[in-house]
Amino acid sequence: MDLLTEWRKDQDVKLTKIASDTSKLKQQNEEIKKTYQEIEKSINSLSSKYDEVKLKLDSMDKERKEQKEYIISLEKKVKESKAHAQPASRLEMSRFQE
Repeated sequence: MDLLTEWRKDQDVKLTKIASDTSKLKQQNEEIKKTYQEIEKSINSLSSKYDEVKLKLDSMDKERKEQKEYIISLEKKVKESKAHAQPASRLEMSRFQE
C-alpha cells in the first residue's frame, strides 16, 4: 500500500506541475494575442497614414508638373514677345535715323 500512496503523490505532483505550466502557457498566449492586436492596430494606422501621404505626394507631383508646364509656356510667350518686339523697335529706330 505504501508504494501505491507514493506513486499517487508523485502523480499528483506531476499533475499539479502540468496544470501550473498549462495555466502559464494560457497566460502567455493571452499576452501574445494582446501584443498581436496592438501590432495589427499599429500596422493599420501606419498603412492608413502611408495612403494619406501617398495621395498628398501624388497630388503635389501632379501640381508640380502642371506648374512646370505653365512656366515653360510663359517662357515661350516671353521669348516670342521679345522676338516680335525686337524687329519692331529696329524698324522704329531706323525711321528716326532717316
